[in-house]
Amino acid sequence: MIRLKKTLALLSTLAVVLALMLGSAAAARSVRIAGPQTLQLVDETGQLQTEWAIAATIQDVLQLDNILYVACGPQGVLVFDLTTSPQPALLERIAEGRNVVKLAHNGQSLLVVAADFAALTYSLADPRQPVPTAIPLPAGGAPSSAGPPRTVAAGQPLTIPSPASAAQRELTLNPEGPRAPQAGWARVTAVRGGSVAIVSSVPVQIGDRFVVRSQRRVKVSAPTAEHPLYAPSNRAMGMFVVTQTSGFTASGPLPRGTVAAVGDLAEPTPAPLRAPKVAPRLWYGMGRFSATVRPVIEVGGFSSSVSSGLGLLSDVTFEYYFRVPIKLGVQLAPLGLVTGDRTGFSGELRALLAFSSSYFELGIEPGVEVHVIEQTRFLVGYGMRLGSLDGLNLILHNAYALMTSTGRLEFASMTGEINIPVASRFNLYITGGGSAYWGYGTLGLKYFLRGGGGPGTVIVQSAVGGAYLSDHCQNSSFSTRTNFCQSAQVSGVGPAIALGVDARF
Repeated sequence: MIRLKKTLALLSTLAVVLALMLGSAAAARSVRIAGPQTLQLVDETGQLQTEWAIAATIQDVLQLDNILYVACGPQGVLVFDLTTSPQPALLERIAEGRNVVKLAHNGQSLLVVAADFAALTYSLADPRQPVPTAIPLPAGGAPSSAGPPRTVAAGQPLTIPSPASAAQRELTLNPEGPRAPQAGWARVTAVRGGSVAIVSSVPVQIGDRFVVRSQRRVKVSAPTAEHPLYAPSNRAMGMFVVTQTSGFTASGPLPRGTVAAVGDLAEPTPAPLRAPKVAPRLWYGMGRFSATVRPVIEVGGFSSSVSSGLGLLSDVTFEYYFRVPIKLGVQLAPLGLVTGDRTGFSGELRALLAFSSSYFELGIEPGVEVHVIEQTRFLVGYGMRLGSLDGLNLILHNAYALMTSTGRLEFASMTGEINIPVASRFNLYITGGGSAYWGYGTLGLKYFLRGGGGPGTVIVQSAVGGAYLSDHCQNSSFSTRTNFCQSAQVSGVGPAIALGVDARF
């Protein structure tokens, strides 16, 4: 009997010692970041125990004993149990949809910091299941009516309050303002024809408003990381309003200045729609085709030429905006045709190479000047834009011709355009220019028929004004065709209308 008691006491002592050893070993384990999406669990000697990957970019980690919290940007915060094998088990996901970049704690609460400087707090009464709590208010502060953020367990679908309770709460909080959206965070699935489509984790209603947040990966500062870290920028790229819904999917037109790409996040917002028509952003990675036709009713001519009816002064431009601020294109401006006692033609064909950002553009424009009567000349020019492409701007083009007789550059032509936004879909524009062979000036309106400046946008324009057209030898005394130049000239002047289209793809 005595021997049995000694044996039991010895076994109890060994069990206590073993438990202490296991507990200290577990507590001594720590987690380190091994890569943008990789974590490692090591023991107190630094020996690797396990390694696992996360389907998100790691922004920060926080370990409390055997519980690990991982900040993953828009994917929220992942909660892991470090005691499971062969690798830590995912317990929960909190703050999903917020671009979480930093974690901190005070022993009782978990502080979650987002990239937009918002802060959320979660109670650590049960570290395995953090519960959202309100941040303590300063003296005299008032509680927020928005309530704490929603917490979603790993693998658990989001839910939406009943329409009756949602409507009742809306009337209580804001009886006269816009309806607060009941949708959750969504993902952009398509951008086509000037509209954007999204899919949400909860049903979406017509009238819901969303802020588009870019998920373009950018390099983030991480002095302690062994490798460069990249994370979604989460930059707000504008707003849109849902106009069509079908369960969990929805779509709406893109206002001017709202830039979206497949994979971007859509954040629900109660704010009213704001479309920056004065300074909208430039879409990168798109093509642009624009053409303007200006029929001229000739009512007179110059010199000895005879005017007889009609003329045409047009321009055609094709250009591509790369995903970096570089633009390449080709332009035929103007394309002038004049009729009289003979037919004349004047045109300038040039290549376009420019640095092009949202609010400034500057580039070179080499080309040729082509005529039927006058000889062809080489051109060297430049173009610039001050302001947004689809907003308030000033656009200038200037060209100089290389004179073959003297080898010098002389002024060839200049054109300019001023765009003034007057409504969400209307711009007032004034354009004009001239050279020794042509000139014009018009005043009109541009209307955004579809889209807000990105692929799928169609803009139509109309204007009225006047134009002058001619084709003649400018320096007949130096020409080898002196007799021909003195007799062969044609010109016309009169009122003009302008019709144009600007299509993006």
